[in-house]
Amino acid sequence: MVILIGYGKLATCLLQFKQPDVHVGLYSRNKEKLKKAVSHSKVLFEVSAKEFPKATHVWLTLPAEEYAPFFETYGHLFSEDCVFYYFATAMMKEDVQKLITYGRIVPCKFVGHADQSIKDNKAMLALEEDDKEEFKQVKQWFLRDMKLIKAAEEEVYYINKKVTELAIRFAVTVKKELQNEKENDEILQHSLEITSRGVIQSYINNTLGHFGNKIASEVEKEVRDEN
Repeated sequence: MVILIGYGKLATCLLQFKQPDVHVGLYSRNKEKLKKAVSHSKVLFEVSAKEFPKATHVWLTLPAEEYAPFFETYGHLFSEDCVFYYFATAMMKEDVQKLITYGRIVPCKFVGHADQSIKDNKAMLALEEDDKEEFKQVKQWFLRDMKLIKAAEEEVYYINKKVTELAIRFAVTVKKELQNEKENDEILQHSLEITSRGVIQSYINNTLGHFGNKIASEVEKEVRDEN
């Protein structure tokens, strides 16, 4: 039995990309959300802690700070040959091994932003190079739109952290600069949300128009000169 622990944005995203015939038991303290999720599905079902011993594979989508309390309370209920896939970006294998002293522990890291992946219908999971059997297993669970790659969890953590930091820094800087210039706040909010996302995607995909390409050339030259 596959059991997903925790039901937040990441869990919702994983379920969006799973194969339609994969059955998954859901466990969360948020019973309202669970009832809504299972009521519209024939392959999702709610489980209680009593059913943890039946789990063969567990998807851990809890926030990092909730791992310790959860396993202190329920850890003894899982079988010794259970495979745990943990998704918390900031937790490394050595951290999880202190909490789970049995079974197999597999880093399975989500690259990017869960909500945006759902909107774009494009997602990515990274597993360690050595986890070949688990890579095959995870591939069977998910659709092609969930791309699987082999990468060290430290690398995923660094990239996720760096891109998040730079994106927030960009948003804060732009908002502050234009607000100081007394620009229209409604236009600013909309442009930050829509224009910035569209420009970044177009730049990455090399599909900028004339206006965008001109600015890109100027910025790239500035960056080269700085370095």
